[in-house]
Amino acid sequence: MNHFPNLGLTWGVCALACASAFAAPPAEPGEFQEGPTRYGIQVLVATPRQDFQAAGSRTGFGLGLFAEAELAPGTVAQTRFDFIRYPQSNRPDTRFLPPEVGTGGLSLASNAVALGVDLRHYLGRLGLQRAFILAGLMGMRYEFQTSDAVVVPGPQGQPVATAVRAKDATPFQLGLAVGLGCDLDRNWAVTLRYTSMSHEGSSLATLEGGLSYRF
Repeated sequence: MNHFPNLGLTWGVCALACASAFAAPPAEPGEFQEGPTRYGIQVLVATPRQDFQAAGSRTGFGLGLFAEAELAPGTVAQTRFDFIRYPQSNRPDTRFLPPEVGTGGLSLASNAVALGVDLRHYLGRLGLQRAFILAGLMGMRYEFQTSDAVVVPGPQGQPVATAVRAKDATPFQLGLAVGLGCDLDRNWAVTLRYTSMSHEGSSLATLEGGLSYRF
């Protein structure tokens, strides 16, 4: 099943929501960051990029938790924890992935966890009071589940093909994120981030859309 139409629809809805937000009455930068700290949850959808995409990985979906506070007028720090699950793909090309993946040639599934901080700067000086750009650092870890076919002795010594499954993970590595987004109102926001982590010569990158709600 191809998940890219779902991703396109999600970002299309986000774009319409942003347009609606920009058409609203002007707001001051940081207007929606009332109080010292706010907490929230976000829904994530991520398409693999670079070596991660070349291996045949499919669009992933996940959830995140965050806490954020305004550091200065128009600048917000968001501490976040994200989990994204990438569904199984068949016949992956694992040559581009870290050595932890092995040579499993039948299937590949993976998940990623990340803990980090994003800095958001609102573009009020450009007349886009609810829009912001962001940059972040995070510790990231990918876990890979693979399967491969091996031949083992069967009944009466006849060879039988069977699937062997393996699971391994990268260590936590430093990852980077850049992106943009906008506040739809005091509680809701949408973001688009590009994330990247390098490990053992492999570039594991994603283009990630998010819809968040602040409590």
